Order: sequence, then structure tokens, then C-alpha cells
Amino acid sequence: MGARDVGQFGNDTALDFAAEVKTFADVCAVIEDDSKFAPDLDADDASIALAACEMLATAIGRAPEDLPEMTTLGDEGVTPALLETATGLIIHIRSNSELAALWQESEENDAWQASLDGLLARLDQSKPFKAPAKKAKQEELPEDFIGYCYICYGMVTERDGLLFEYDDPEGGSLSNYPHRKCIEDQITEPGPYWNDDGSPTPVTRKQLMRGLGYEI
Repeated sequence: MGARDVGQFGNDTALDFAAEVKTFADVCAVIEDDSKFAPDLDADDASIALAACEMLATAIGRAPEDLPEMTTLGDEGVTPALLETATGLIIHIRSNSELAALWQESEENDAWQASLDGLLARLDQSKPFKAPAKKAKQEELPEDFIGYCYICYGMVTERDGLLFEYDDPEGGSLSNYPHRKCIEDQITEPGPYWNDDGSPTPVTRKQLMRGLGYEI
């Protein structure tokens, strides 16, 4: 049935709709559109309707885990009647739409039905709801990033560390990414620890080899 995830924003049609919504009135217009209750509702129209229901749930503070970036909507226009209409729309779509027929042919139909159960529960304010944990912001990597230090586990860049590689004569290649300072702190022998070109001196190379598991 094409590239679709069981979540209500797991398809391009729903994502495009979410990106286009500017006001809560846009969401209400979809949910209250009588044509959405037509028999054999088109799959795209059903996807938009379900996305609108998710946005309604979000407006009352009960957002899904897969909520995309979108305009923040207030809950000033939420009424019991609107919540009831949205609930009826979901029930209609799960049994009387092209989208439901497509999911019935899929091995993930049970998962899709479960996602609808979750949406219905979030629209029912009498039922408990636990907000999904916020995703940690992905760490931005600098342009000269080369890896993570095997000693302190911190980020290593070309400015403060190096990639050390060793080709084992018996076969295979090993490598690690230490900070220069971390290596220096482990060496008990006197320096210098680095050549003029930044490469490790023999004493530093020994410590790097130990870091790869060799007994030097």
C-alpha cells in the first residue's frame, strides 16, 4: 500500500496538510466537513481527516509521539461537540473508507487499528494520558569531527585529537580516536609526545597500541 507508517502522520498527505494548517479553524473545517463521512471515503481524504483529529488532540494537550513540526494551535475553539464529531469521524474511517480497505490488506492492520484506539483515547479527556518524553536534541557535529574518545568518550575533532590506525601483521586493521590530552595523561614516561607534524612519537605510539589491546 505504498510508504505508510501506522501513525496518523506516517504519510506524505497528512504531513503536507499539517504543514499547510495555519489556524485552528482549518482543523475544525476538516473535522466538521460532512463529506468526510461519505461511504468509501478516499484514502487521501481519510488521511487528512485523521491528521486533523490528531491536531485536535494536540490542541487539548494530548499529542501523539510522531507529531511533526507545525503551527502551534490553541484550544479556544475546542468544544464537547467538536470532540464528539472527531470521535465519530475516526470510527467511520476505520470501517468505511478506502484507507481502511488498504490497511486490511496489510500485515500491519492490527497496528493501525491500535493507533486509532490510541487516538480515540486521547480525544477522551476522561481517560488518563501520559505525554510522550521529549526527544533529546541531536548533538551537532563540528565539521572537523572524527569520532569519540575511547578514554573519556567525549567528541574528538582534528583540533584536539587524532585517528590512530594500526594494520596488524597477522591480519586486520584496528583504530581508535583519542584526545591528545587524554593520551598524554596516561603516559608515565617523559616526552616529547608528538612530532613536529603532529604524529605520535614512539612513546605515545606505545600508549596508543595499549589502547588497542596490545601488550607493549
